[in-house]
Amino acid sequence: MEAPGNTKRHSMSIKIHINRGNDLQSKKGDSFQSLVRVEFDGTLLGESDEKQGNPMQDFIDYKFTCIFRCPNDAQALSDIAQKPIVLTVIEVLAEEKNDEPRQVPLGQAVVDLLPLLQGTAIAIRSFHTRSVRSDKGSHLASS
Repeated sequence: MEAPGNTKRHSMSIKIHINRGNDLQSKKGDSFQSLVRVEFDGTLLGESDEKQGNPMQDFIDYKFTCIFRCPNDAQALSDIAQKPIVLTVIEVLAEEKNDEPRQVPLGQAVVDLLPLLQGTAIAIRSFHTRSVRSDKGSHLASS
């Protein structure tokens, strides 16, 4: 038995693997660079490498994996039950003269983690995106 104050906080790991994004189209309609960003509760869990998109194919194979580590305590389990993982597909626009590359969201997918707490594995084979529009600085809206 461990003495009080010497107790270890065990953590659990959730592996997130992004294989492919479907129905991807550039804002400009030609070939483009894109990446996938994975977040939980506003915290960046990982970001894929930039991948080349081809307008003749409406998908990109990302083959990206990241790990979500969280404490195995009541508060963390409550957060997992209430907050989803957000996957955002981002188009990376070419730099224009001394500017840094701009990033424009193409679409989002949300992964509900509640089934994990119920003992069920979550397997999303692919996620489909549609154009994401931002109206004069408003939050993202997808169709």
